[in-house]
Amino acid sequence: MTTRSRKPRIVVGLFLALALATAAGCAAKSPTIPSASPPGDTGDGQFGEVGATPSLIPTPTEPPAPDPSPSTTGPGVILTINPTLILLLWPSPPDCVAYDPLTAGIVTLLAIPPGTTTYAIRSGGTEILRFKRLVDAQEGLKVVKSYKEHCFIGRGNSRPNPESYTLHYWLSPVANSPAIDSPDCFAHTSAGLYIEDLGATGWRLRNNNELIAIFDTKADAQDALLVFKHFNRHCYLGRGYSGSDRLKYIYEWFATV
Repeated sequence: MTTRSRKPRIVVGLFLALALATAAGCAAKSPTIPSASPPGDTGDGQFGEVGATPSLIPTPTEPPAPDPSPSTTGPGVILTINPTLILLLWPSPPDCVAYDPLTAGIVTLLAIPPGTTTYAIRSGGTEILRFKRLVDAQEGLKVVKSYKEHCFIGRGNSRPNPESYTLHYWLSPVANSPAIDSPDCFAHTSAGLYIEDLGATGWRLRNNNELIAIFDTKADAQDALLVFKHFNRHCYLGRGYSGSDRLKYIYEWFATV
């Protein structure tokens, strides 16, 4: 990257200073910090709903302009920390499992009767994800290799279908991670997110009219809200599988574009 000379700015600054001093004395300016405007919200997705049209993450065609905010590469997108979001809280304490993305790979788990084969993503002795379709495992491996921590909200709940009340997210992104060509993602905005009490059914997280996820407790729903507010896309792995046990094989990840 070529560094532009700052001398012309210094010369112009001197002329302006002399002019201001002559007219009304010296005055100091405070730098203007641009405010980040929220991305558009489609609100057209629902957790586990096959056939919904996702808001695809565009693939950049040229290098992004220099940005003073810290950034790191995620799966197929540039994850940039929005300066207005740096002070947002994360779930505390986090429920995360650390792993080595370099050793992550797909293991085929054969079972009897035929048709019950599953595909596990493992790193060393740690199983991270499991899918019923190889294509889903291949996409899942790209996400796994993009981070170093797999985190959960609601894990260990006592519901009869605990997977329906568990949210997955990822921390410690890895630079130069593999790209996902057509990610299954939906847009959301902080202003459109809220939780609602469903009584004995639990607590539901919504994005305007989109029913995103359901949780066992209000605390879990509030933690999920914190995670969502750090990003503007929520994405899924495994929604193409249509078996009756499909909710066991659907996982979330997040991105900001």
